[in-house]
Parts: sequence; C-alpha cells; structure tokens
Amino acid sequence: MLDNFFAKLPTDLSAEVFEKLAGNDTVTIDRIVSNGQYTQAT
Repeated sequence: MLDNFFAKLPTDLSAEVFEKLAGNDTVTIDRIVSNGQYTQAT
C-alpha cells in the first residue's frame, strides 16, 4: 500500500500506467497515471 498517493510517480508516461492498489475477486482499485492520453471521438 502507498504511504503517499502522489509518491513514486513513473517518469515514463508514454503510455498510461496502471498500478493495483487493492482488490479481491469482486473489485479492484487501481491508480492510473497518464500524461493526458485520450481516445478520439469517431
């Protein structure tokens, strides 16, 4: 578990980074770090 949610941010943000914070068989809580990636509307 993270002591500080904003600690140890990845330096390479060429793609979104998913880090599992907690979870079980039913639910997962991830920290998602990105540099503003988005999906273009079609």
